[in-house]
Amino acid sequence: MYRHKHGCSLTELLKQSASRCGDKIALGDAKMQVTYRVLNNRIRCLASAFIDQGLKRGDRVAFVFPNSVDYVIVHYAVMAAGGVSVPVDNFFTPRNLAYQIENTGSQFLLFDRMHWDKVARTGLDQFDFLASNGPASGNKPDWAGRVFSLQDLVCGKEKSLPEIEPDDQAMIIYTTGTTGRQKGVMLTHRNLAVSAMNIMERCEVTENDCELTALPQTRLFGLAHIHGYLALGARMMLVRNMILPQKVLPLIEKIGATSFPHVPTAFYTLMDHYPELLREYGSRLRYILMCSAPLKPERYRQLKTMLPSVRLFTSYGLTEAARSTIIELDRHPEKLLSVGTPTPGMTIRIIDGDRIVPTGEEGEVVLDGSIVTPGYWNLPEENHRVFSPHGFRTGDLGKLDEEGFLYIVGRIKDIINVSGLKVNPLEIEEELKKFEGLEDAAVAGFPDEKGSLNEKIVAFYVSSDGKDLDEKALRDHCYRQLESFKVPVHFQRINEIPKTVSGKIQRVKLRESHSF
Repeated sequence: MYRHKHGCSLTELLKQSASRCGDKIALGDAKMQVTYRVLNNRIRCLASAFIDQGLKRGDRVAFVFPNSVDYVIVHYAVMAAGGVSVPVDNFFTPRNLAYQIENTGSQFLLFDRMHWDKVARTGLDQFDFLASNGPASGNKPDWAGRVFSLQDLVCGKEKSLPEIEPDDQAMIIYTTGTTGRQKGVMLTHRNLAVSAMNIMERCEVTENDCELTALPQTRLFGLAHIHGYLALGARMMLVRNMILPQKVLPLIEKIGATSFPHVPTAFYTLMDHYPELLREYGSRLRYILMCSAPLKPERYRQLKTMLPSVRLFTSYGLTEAARSTIIELDRHPEKLLSVGTPTPGMTIRIIDGDRIVPTGEEGEVVLDGSIVTPGYWNLPEENHRVFSPHGFRTGDLGKLDEEGFLYIVGRIKDIINVSGLKVNPLEIEEELKKFEGLEDAAVAGFPDEKGSLNEKIVAFYVSSDGKDLDEKALRDHCYRQLESFKVPVHFQRINEIPKTVSGKIQRVKLRESHSF
């Protein structure tokens, strides 16, 4: 196994891989495969084009692509030019894209050919630089003539690029906060490199490994694997989603994959509905890493029976401190409810207020170490709130046992965890209140049978006339205004939304008085 250096930037780690493994396939998707040499060259050419167009060190660049080679090239090119990568979820709404662009001050925007219409609907047009990997298929916006071809840019001339330091800012990834607004999490090259490589080492990944992934690359679970595999000279195959498992799983055999990471709920679906496919192709893997929630003990035993020779790992973390813990379940069958021990360089404390609580006692999980974010973009008050003398306050309720294994036992915040995606109920409530005939609304997360930390979204509402609203029309309204994973699973009319004297919704009372 090639031993990386944590003191390198992500772009330097890729450059070293290109030097060692130039003619080896680095990355592929449904349309193309690229070698390390070609990948590195295209990244450097695009980075040079960014600089030619006026990009300066620290400038933010927003981009939106599905899982693809183009996504990876843009992401690395921004960082190689000294810029800050701002990836936007592929299922974005025009409103959220506009917010992230305006919040970061991004004057550079790159987007996939499928997103021309949605980009136009942001109403934004004052960009210094625009690029896409294909022309508009319908009506062209007024600014279409200013859009560069991504294919032309990656084949341009390479120029001298700036030196990138490990503590330079590399990314801003948006996550949902408790105030209802999105928060931009700043991450350095060191944050990202250490986080990725810690997991690579614990899973004993080498340049001989090949990963098939359907994880969204706008989230750190998926993106960290890109960073790690490219740093090691390993191979990665990207698919856009898991909508058709019968087409995705056979790719394990076709490409010789040794790894197939995903969230536990995805594996529950495979075990329940595609067991033969999972046995046939999953057994060819060397290891599986899961994240976002622990694997239920009974599900672990079911999966282990189906794939007895595959090593199974789960990890815990958040955008602000990805991959903070990891556990190999096969080695610790007595700790299946744990999310593992701290990764190298991480310190985990459990606090109650400002007091560190004794081993075994529950409290708020606090993280400290080289993978922890330096803070949120342009949110000094929020930074002051979440950073304590003990480290970063996660808002998760947990405990440590005598051997240092972490157990997550609940949630302090109101944020809802939908298969690892964080959903703020305030955003949904805001849209619900726009529906005709709906007087008031409250949204809460309820335990989902798919996983102990996974939640389903339930919307409670008060109607103007005291009668049930048309649920299909209500759901359709939500789908038009929200990303699909934020649409409530259930809608329940109630007489009154429980609130405190100060007007804050008492979600605990909703959870105590209802079950779904």
